[in-house]
Amino acid sequence: MSKLFLVIIVLLGLGAGAYLASIVPSGPPLSDSPGTGLAREPVPPLAPVPTSTLPAPTAAGTGAPITPAPVASGVATGGQLTSEEALKIAQASVCLKEGSLTGQQFHNDQTETWWFDLSPKQPRPGCSPACVVFDVTQAAEINWRCTGAK
Repeated sequence: MSKLFLVIIVLLGLGAGAYLASIVPSGPPLSDSPGTGLAREPVPPLAPVPTSTLPAPTAAGTGAPITPAPVASGVATGGQLTSEEALKIAQASVCLKEGSLTGQQFHNDQTETWWFDLSPKQPRPGCSPACVVFDVTQAAEINWRCTGAK
């Protein structure tokens, strides 16, 4: 009985395979080459939107227009700070309220920031804090660089 059942399954499988082979078109494999109907059409570039048609940015919920903060006299509006200038900013910032600078530092050219490793007064598990000084604004803040590992 089981041999008969096995023979029937094999015959059904062969029959299904023959049927599928008869309905699939034969010939070379499909490709992106011209004439196959599968050639990809180039996508035209998007037209630039004139800035005059964009609405002015507004503060969330208030509808009041956002205006750039005035730049104080003597504050840089761009360009890289020297390590000495950035260190002075870090030493005069909120960073030292949370810890002390270790002496390890580097500059990230992509983000235009100086990173000074910080030894925190009260460490947080899984964190390696740094005092970050921004070249453009000359502001400093703590980035705790927490991994989530405990």
